[in-house]
Amino acid sequence: MFSVAAARLRLRELTRRAQVLQRTEWTTLLRDLCEQLHIRRPVALLQSAENVMPMTWGWWRPVVLLPAEATEWLPERRRVVLQHELAHVKRWDCLTRNIASIVCAFYWFNPLVWLAGRRMCVERELACDDLVVIAGWKASDYASHLVEIARTFRRVPHVAAIAMARSSQLEQRVAAIVDVSRNRRLRPVTMLAVVVMTGGMVLSMGGGRTAAAPSDSETSKALRQQQIARL
Repeated sequence: MFSVAAARLRLRELTRRAQVLQRTEWTTLLRDLCEQLHIRRPVALLQSAENVMPMTWGWWRPVVLLPAEATEWLPERRRVVLQHELAHVKRWDCLTRNIASIVCAFYWFNPLVWLAGRRMCVERELACDDLVVIAGWKASDYASHLVEIARTFRRVPHVAAIAMARSSQLEQRVAAIVDVSRNRRLRPVTMLAVVVMTGGMVLSMGGGRTAAAPSDSETSKALRQQQIARL
């Protein structure tokens, strides 16, 4: 729980140093993409004072943070970055990420929960990549943008937000993007897998105790019967 609180504090400091991005080309693009993705919640667009990785946070009041050099991007780069970040907003990924962080904090001793959490991160990014490609982007062009962003913005602050292109996931994501034989579909919220796994572990632990109880009861009953027989 301490790491979750620390990540939130760092995010608050990052937000405090950022400024609202009010350039017409960005606000118009944001409005158009929100309409295209059927996003009804208001999305705040911030620009960092530093060149950090584009990222998103906030499930009820979403925020998209862009690096300092974002105002110099060409229209194609602006659209692909914003479309990916808004895909997280559409899928409520920030909410499911927060829930997953809390689950991992409570079940820190169970490696299966951490494995499920890491897998959820991968599936979350793959789902957003699919959404961007389905929207009409050429897979190779989108993959090139992703690699360039990961190469340019190596600094990824450890905050309670979803970064666009972490190097640890990049190879797998690029392979999935350019795989023409892959079935691209809008995936459900991947947090369901973590919830099911966690619930299954809780039930299995409870079931184990429940299963042990009849065994103890039968043993006591047998001892009682032996005592009665002796009497």
